[in-house]
Amino acid sequence: MIVIAKDAEQKFCEELKGQKQDLSQIKCLHVQFSRTDVPQKELFDEFLQLLEKIPESFMAEVYICADQDVFILMHAFMEEAFMEAIDTLERKFGGKSGRFPKELFILDQHHKTLYTVAQKKYVEVQQRRMSAQDSAKKSTVDQTIESIMKRLEVGMLDTLQRRRADRRDPVVLVVEDDQLSRTLVSNTIRQSYQTVCAINGEEGLNEFLEHAPDVVFLDIGLPDINGHEVLECLFQLDPNVYVIMFSGRKDKENIMRALRAGAQGFIGKPFTRDKLFEYIGRSDFVKKKKLKIEPTTQAV
Repeated sequence: MIVIAKDAEQKFCEELKGQKQDLSQIKCLHVQFSRTDVPQKELFDEFLQLLEKIPESFMAEVYICADQDVFILMHAFMEEAFMEAIDTLERKFGGKSGRFPKELFILDQHHKTLYTVAQKKYVEVQQRRMSAQDSAKKSTVDQTIESIMKRLEVGMLDTLQRRRADRRDPVVLVVEDDQLSRTLVSNTIRQSYQTVCAINGEEGLNEFLEHAPDVVFLDIGLPDINGHEVLECLFQLDPNVYVIMFSGRKDKENIMRALRAGAQGFIGKPFTRDKLFEYIGRSDFVKKKKLKIEPTTQAV
């Protein structure tokens, strides 16, 4: 008997898609153990022991899903034995859980319906995993913010937007761990704009709070904190921050993730002078400073 518990939903969907046997002779029993309050270890220890006693059980495939539901793929002649095994479980644990809801599918008649049920479970598992990853990521972001706030001088965060608005000349912050890229960008723009550099995420966040920049160029592949997480931290510190992401990887996933998180643009490496200045010029903070400067220049 084949028992699959790791990525069971995905593998069961793949098995259904690849079935090439006479489907009229293949059945699937779906048992909703998720509807019981019986401890999982106790339930499945007993369940697997019962299955091992079924004659020719080695011909069956048992998929144990993340929510404890089970799909048993078997030949038609094995139906009675598997149903009896589930009945035995119900009698043993009936006082704790009542009956286990179950449904029998004949593949040639219900293949599409069964695949829909399995696919829904697979999607739910993927969503839970993504949610867990987001929670872990958020935890990292929160920890970073907390660490910075502990070291922050009084008033630095409260005065950030005012300090940026009151400053006459634009400031550009470049957060880039690669020395060659960092030097290239800073040398390209420093004759036109005051430039501040940081070599990692934490330093970048500290420099952001100290200098209140009008533009932030932020690399994705930083050595300490992922660039996407730094981006989240920046928006927590200042919802109006203007950020352009750097990356040598021009893949769609990185671009879309950065833009969904609030980045105003994305520049792939190697950089060009025109692209850097184009994005700097799009910053509302830079535009406002230019408007303040231009009338004075004309008057002189």
